[in-house]
Amino acid sequence: MEELLNQIREGPPKGSPFSVALSNSRVPGRSSVYRNWKFQDALLTTLDENVTTMHEMFERSASVYRTHNCLGYRPYNTESSSYGPYSWISYSAAAERRKNFGAGLMKIHQDICSSLPQGGVGLWCNNRPEWQIVDLGCMSQSLFTVSIYETLGVQATEYIINQAALTVVCASADHVEKLQSLAPRCPSLKFLVIMDDVASEPNADTYMSDASERLPVFSLKYIEDVGKHNPRSFQPPSPDTIITINYTSGTTGMPKGVVLTHKAAVAAASCAMSIVDLREGDRICSFLPLAHIFERVIEGASLWAGSSIGYYHGNVQALVDDLKALQPTNMINVPRVYSRFAAGMKAKTAQAAGSMDLTNKDTLSFLHGQISKGLGLDCCRIMISGSAPIDPLLQSYLRDSLNNTFKQGYGLTETYAITLAQNASDESVGTCGAVLPAVEVCLQDAQDFGYMTTDQPNPRGELLIRSNTLFSGYYLNPAATAESFTEDGWFCSGDICEIDNLGRVRVVDRRKNILKLAQGEYVSPERIENVLHGELPWVSQIMVHGDSDKSYLVAVIGVERASFAKTFNTLREDSPVSLSRKDSMVVEDNFFTGLHDERVVAAAMDEIRKAEISRNMNGLERVRAITLLEEPFSIENGSLTPTLKLKRHEAAKTYRTLIDQMYAKGVTSGRQ
Repeated sequence: MEELLNQIREGPPKGSPFSVALSNSRVPGRSSVYRNWKFQDALLTTLDENVTTMHEMFERSASVYRTHNCLGYRPYNTESSSYGPYSWISYSAAAERRKNFGAGLMKIHQDICSSLPQGGVGLWCNNRPEWQIVDLGCMSQSLFTVSIYETLGVQATEYIINQAALTVVCASADHVEKLQSLAPRCPSLKFLVIMDDVASEPNADTYMSDASERLPVFSLKYIEDVGKHNPRSFQPPSPDTIITINYTSGTTGMPKGVVLTHKAAVAAASCAMSIVDLREGDRICSFLPLAHIFERVIEGASLWAGSSIGYYHGNVQALVDDLKALQPTNMINVPRVYSRFAAGMKAKTAQAAGSMDLTNKDTLSFLHGQISKGLGLDCCRIMISGSAPIDPLLQSYLRDSLNNTFKQGYGLTETYAITLAQNASDESVGTCGAVLPAVEVCLQDAQDFGYMTTDQPNPRGELLIRSNTLFSGYYLNPAATAESFTEDGWFCSGDICEIDNLGRVRVVDRRKNILKLAQGEYVSPERIENVLHGELPWVSQIMVHGDSDKSYLVAVIGVERASFAKTFNTLREDSPVSLSRKDSMVVEDNFFTGLHDERVVAAAMDEIRKAEISRNMNGLERVRAITLLEEPFSIENGSLTPTLKLKRHEAAKTYRTLIDQMYAKGVTSGRQ
């Protein structure tokens, strides 16, 4: 396995393509079919012929890495009111607990429902070791899990429970009352499992007595104890057994249940191990939602490699504290979080400029090393960005500043997060890299948007995918499944891409995100957002919008308070965006007022214009009117997905009045 992994990671001979166009594979309206340079004859299914399911994967790891740290968490110290160092569960202990949980769940289910469970088990909690114990325990009995996003509303949660016909949901204590309130409208739901140690909960009596008068409620510890005293043989899954129905958080409408099998999971984990360079004893920090397939595939790969997974303590705003305690060796993340890292690093660098000679490379390298240590990233040798395109300048900056390998990948829930990724030897930025070993792709003409596979110098069009990681369909939704595939079995990604001469794929835009302005021309708002987000440190959030009956673009921009104040607080004598006043309410009032001051807005427009010019954006791509706000988009107001992707349609509805006002007011001028 290691020899094959090393060959994949090393990449092709220098100058050879990372993805290879197969001979005689081109048909009218499409490009050639591309495969990974190492897997031109057949797609990868597994790195180990003895591992065909994720249950077999963990059985192997529990045997090979028995005493290694497996799952870690930070206990809360009530005396110091802080989280302590990581406490670890070994691979053998995790294996024993998942065995007991699986057996206990089957026994309790049979006692309550007079039958053994046949399908899905709900999971509703933040990332934590118990999530994996429940998931692995379900696998051991051929059950599948259905994750519920922490931030889903009542309507979507009810929809998932009912469509998946969940009989049990394993949840953190804070979700118990929500589930009890939903129970009358969820007839399949028969009992709940609390992840937390309820004996230490202030409302333990409520959970274990009053709550039980409605749906029976059991602690995870109790389920494990039942399994320990009522042992049950494993009921191993087959490669075609469902491992999860992963409901997409979705940028529009109700979530769709993506049906994924063990075969897909094993192929995906095999590819992930080749990307992230996971090794025995490595450490990853788990904080992206496990309900999102991106985090799930990386944790599966980590367990296969014998790595250690340290779970964040639940507050993403204090993530750096967890990183410093864990010192991860590998990181997967999304562009918005990487952007925050970069903004913090640039601010620290600017502060040091007065006392250090930053033109000296050794001095700058020393400073970056200190900043990296302050972020808890000094041991991190590889970073992967996914979920959305990352600005090339941001990728270059972090790679150079942190002195590590920084790669971009691409995948979808429907492909188990696995489709494309940069090879270790690929030093380019701005691409998603090569086709991964379990995948083949081609492009299809998107003539309506002006993207053709005959374009020069590179073919462009919608990315079509066939893969061993591909989903089986949308649960109980054959119409949506049929719409997602071509007649000859290719999955339609909805992403417009181009493929260069080295077989590297660049995402141009989403079909549904492309705007058509009144002139009849198409523009890509996401590309513009990525440029401005990467060029301007004070831009923390941005939505570029264009009405089809208007001839120009407008933008709602969320500002990063400290960077914005540093840039613009000299524009008025009364320092409208100054943060120096002690009275926090005055600071809030003046900061908000400053965001709406015409001179501040004009100065911000000047900065935007400079960025647009420096990146050679054409006239149609330039933003003509802006509104400045502080954190306009959030998961709570429905404008961001749990992985911080902009829900463009919802955000536009939320800020429709502001958009109309910007168009009514006309083009924002810069300073005179």
